[in-house]
Amino acid sequence: MGTSGKDTLIENIVSAFKIKNISSIDPIKQMALQYGWDGNKDQRGRFLLQELKRIWTNYNDLSGEYIQKESLNFQNDDNEILFVHIREIENIREFRSFIKSISLQVYTLLVIRQDSNTWENSSDRDIYNYNYDFIFNNDKPLKESIIDFNNFLTNLI
Repeated sequence: MGTSGKDTLIENIVSAFKIKNISSIDPIKQMALQYGWDGNKDQRGRFLLQELKRIWTNYNDLSGEYIQKESLNFQNDDNEILFVHIREIENIREFRSFIKSISLQVYTLLVIRQDSNTWENSSDRDIYNYNYDFIFNNDKPLKESIIDFNNFLTNLI
């Protein structure tokens, strides 16, 4: 879920785990920044990124290739956990299938927070149309959420 605190949680547990954190939108963001996007992830910016990702996915699956390459690199580095942010349901299914094909364990996780923004683009709006393995509610104060998230990951791995 957009603005649910995913990156904040991950940034605050890096001392407990060796983590690689990527997003399927990363290569799209780089292109958009190069050609005038101001980096603002408001309604307009999110719509731009969603549409660029959709176009590039249809053209050559730029985002899919990126996260697959990074996943293969993960197999050869010293990280323990790979977080891959993907919102589009079909892309989640494809990535999950890919990860299983290279014999890595995969779990889907939805991080939610009640005060998160409601976004108008379909990538953000449709996140509830998938059956995630886990849902993490990030509604507590930051320190408590970090402890809960750390415990969640410790029990998972």
